[in-house]
Amino acid sequence: MCLSHWILGVGDRHLNNYLLDTNSGELIGIDFGHVFGTATTLLPVPELLPFRATPQFMGVFAPMGVEAAMRGPMTRALTSLREIRSVLFCLMEVFVREPTLDWCKYSRNILPNKSS
Repeated sequence: MCLSHWILGVGDRHLNNYLLDTNSGELIGIDFGHVFGTATTLLPVPELLPFRATPQFMGVFAPMGVEAAMRGPMTRALTSLREIRSVLFCLMEVFVREPTLDWCKYSRNILPNKSS
């Protein structure tokens, strides 16, 4: 999940932005308010790293070593994303063409002018 969030520029990752499936133990990423790199410019503390390699995160991989534990899964994830890139592009297009942000910006610019 870290890799796909990095590819998509998803920021503002913290524990409140994940759901845990208690049946399977899988993590599900939620809250994509900062995508395509906006977390590097719009957050009060910009996120400049692909993911946070905290001591707790590194501790999980300590028995095998970080490189041994991450190289294989990351290589498989990148290969999978490359194989389904057309699907990925279609999904990304929804975010790119979503007009809600433009509507919000427009309304903020218009409303103050109408009140004067």
